[in-house]
Amino acid sequence: MSETSASPGDRRAEIVRAAMRAFARGGYGGTTLADIAAEAGVTQPRISQIFGNKENAFIEAHQMAAGRLVGVLNENASPPFSAEVLGAGYYELARQESEALLIVFQGFASAYVPAIGDEARRTLAEVLDIIVNRAGGTYADAADFLGTGFTIHHVMAVNLPDHARDSEHFSNLLRALRPAPV
Repeated sequence: MSETSASPGDRRAEIVRAAMRAFARGGYGGTTLADIAAEAGVTQPRISQIFGNKENAFIEAHQMAAGRLVGVLNENASPPFSAEVLGAGYYELARQESEALLIVFQGFASAYVPAIGDEARRTLAEVLDIIVNRAGGTYADAADFLGTGFTIHHVMAVNLPDHARDSEHFSNLLRALRPAPV
């Protein structure tokens, strides 16, 4: 990445996307500022200058990822509630920007860090608000939708699509998670 060819805002966004990719691979606990620097093609001191520390880097990456998720859900939210319609956007995000959903998942897994827990709960509250208030769902609908979403997160975390042929259970689960045509 050339730091001189883009505006400061664009450069920062690209570095946050690099942080998303690094955290998606290594999780919060397994990713260092050096990993983010390598992914972004900049020096570790530059990453430290931008974020200050790993926790801040993760939170900023999580906010970007959560923004993508919330945006996709908002685009597809309208009463009456339809898990298929809402899920189609979610599934497409999982296909096209898997790092975003993996970072949201990592937020829940790393909620033992107080600031990350706050961020993960904020995201969950936004998603619930979309399901219940914008899409017209019930809390039972939200529980079902989130259950499927968390299953998708787990499938992505273990890279199940690349191992579908290893087990009939894997391939059948992947088929069951595909959204119905809407």
